[in-house]
Amino acid sequence: MRLTPQWIDWFDRPAADSGLVGEFSSVVDPKSLLEESPEPIWPGLMPPDLLPLIGNSMGDWLCGRVGADDTIVEVVHWYHGGGDCLPYGDTIAEAILYDALASRFPGKARRLAVPATDQLEPTTDSLRTTPSLRWATNHLPPQAGEVLRADFPVADTAHHLLGLGIAVVPLCCDLTLAALDNELLRRMTPQTAALLEARWEHDVVRWMFDTRNLPPEIAQRLAVLWALPAADWRTQDWETARVHCRQVADRRDDLAWAHDILGWAAERDGDLTTAISHYRHGALTSVFSDQAVRFRTHFESDRVCKFSVARLVQLNAADQLDAEYVSHLRMAQGAMESESPGWRDRVSDYWLRHARSADAASATTDRSSPKASTELAAAQRYQTLYRAGWDVGCDSIRRYCQLLGELAEAAEAARQLGRASLARTHQACLRARYLFG
Repeated sequence: MRLTPQWIDWFDRPAADSGLVGEFSSVVDPKSLLEESPEPIWPGLMPPDLLPLIGNSMGDWLCGRVGADDTIVEVVHWYHGGGDCLPYGDTIAEAILYDALASRFPGKARRLAVPATDQLEPTTDSLRTTPSLRWATNHLPPQAGEVLRADFPVADTAHHLLGLGIAVVPLCCDLTLAALDNELLRRMTPQTAALLEARWEHDVVRWMFDTRNLPPEIAQRLAVLWALPAADWRTQDWETARVHCRQVADRRDDLAWAHDILGWAAERDGDLTTAISHYRHGALTSVFSDQAVRFRTHFESDRVCKFSVARLVQLNAADQLDAEYVSHLRMAQGAMESESPGWRDRVSDYWLRHARSADAASATTDRSSPKASTELAAAQRYQTLYRAGWDVGCDSIRRYCQLLGELAEAAEAARQLGRASLARTHQACLRARYLFG
């Protein structure tokens, strides 16, 4: 693997001297990552291109993502409770600064899960003297350190860092969540839902996602119950949400949450052509990138596991996707997962068939440049196999053992040696912990 000077500096620093102050503070000893089966890796559940670097002592990790060029291309928060992945920055310095300043970002309060213990928010004075932040700001543009000044306006932190191109994706996610925040989210309880005879996962979550979905009669009852006029708590800034999601979508196309919000924003405006375009892109991203719990887009999950696919079905535009793929993702209206076993493996099988079809097709392609053709086909095979494991996940942990081996072979054939080595390490972890042969 090829490391930039920043990554070399990070791995050369003693873990005990890091002095991290954010949620993630348990640094992995770099030597342990060279073991045959490093303990921090959660094989199968954790995508095969992720290398755990810093933990939060609750099972979650900040991981380096290894790219096709054998470098670490970004840092990702991997959530152990559901496998969700949220980019934290392009570099470890960005991720450390973003994590340390998390309490300044309003959308950060809407989490995937409630922490087991409350964390004390560090003061600006303590942040300025924290070794890890001094190290991080030394690896970032000089203006980044301004957020640690005693007189810096805390509310301007996110936009200041965005202007410097630091932690763009997580900050846009936070600012989108903040733009869509509303009193319904803060005040609604299961007891109130029962009083309204509303189903939480389908009705209430839909209202929380977009308060315009709230029936007028329900809004009137809540206005009386809360002694708060509906006009004061139904306001959401969908235009600001659109701006931030557009910034993310212009940078990358693999994050479902950005396309889900952009699609819904267009749908609200009656622009169905744009909405369908975003939903089509979102439908082909991993379900582990949708941040559905935080954005409250899981109100469709009782019938289709992907919000974008559910919207395409609702808009009679499911023909934008392969009908077989849609059929595997769709579940009967109101069916519980236990009533539709094996659907994840059916999706996985779909991608495996595509990978093998691509192999057969590559065998008959133009041989004028066999090496380049072989490497390109192998790179495409890697991506398809990746989908087989981490589009919606697999039902059986044993399946990942086979997939990791095939991924490593595809990466080696594509000359993506960093990914190949990491996939084999994940496979070794799986075999060691589950005694697979």
